[in-house]
Amino acid sequence: VSKRFITKLWNSSKFVLSHLTDFDPSYAPRMKPVDRWIIDRTKEAVKEAAELLNNYEIGLARHVVDELFWKDLCDNYIEIVKERLYQPDIHGDEERRSAQFAVYYCLLNVLKMYAIYVPHITEYIYLKGFKDFVGTDSIHLLTWESGLEYSDAVLRFGEEIKSAIAGIRKYKSENNLSMKAEVPFMTVDGSKAFEDWFKESEKDLYSCSHAGEIVYGLS
Repeated sequence: VSKRFITKLWNSSKFVLSHLTDFDPSYAPRMKPVDRWIIDRTKEAVKEAAELLNNYEIGLARHVVDELFWKDLCDNYIEIVKERLYQPDIHGDEERRSAQFAVYYCLLNVLKMYAIYVPHITEYIYLKGFKDFVGTDSIHLLTWESGLEYSDAVLRFGEEIKSAIAGIRKYKSENNLSMKAEVPFMTVDGSKAFEDWFKESEKDLYSCSHAGEIVYGLS
């Protein structure tokens, strides 16, 4: 197990747990589209990893969890909702609760999946931040969810959001700009069917892109 991985898991967990001090897992907020995406993406990964493990494909299952953790949760989702978690005065309390629920759900399931690979650090993080919410004494006594259902449309929407963010990051990198540098506009190319979800996600898009305007190219 690499030190880089352990450090990443610890730091991302610290960030998430710092935003769950007033979290109520029994409260069901109205979920924002991008929060629904990371939840459904988590469900997809749990289902895929479970199927692979049932076929003794331990390495391939680990790859599925890594893709969810590194690329979707850390590289994209946390960056998208960071401001929403920090500044409910700008984004709204209900919107913050939606993000809280999503990061809680995703990280808890990531820890459950990683527990067979890194049992000690996952147990430590669980006891430090999740046991009081879940109630079970050890992460190793928890079972994975089964019979999970998720929306293909929501997953496609998430891929289009990721593509738009990748585009603005590429532009900044090629022009030697800081990722926090302000830019005139951000281009979102995607499906017309997701227009309402994009509009509902605009505050998140502005905060993670630092763009002055969002330009849509939907078809």
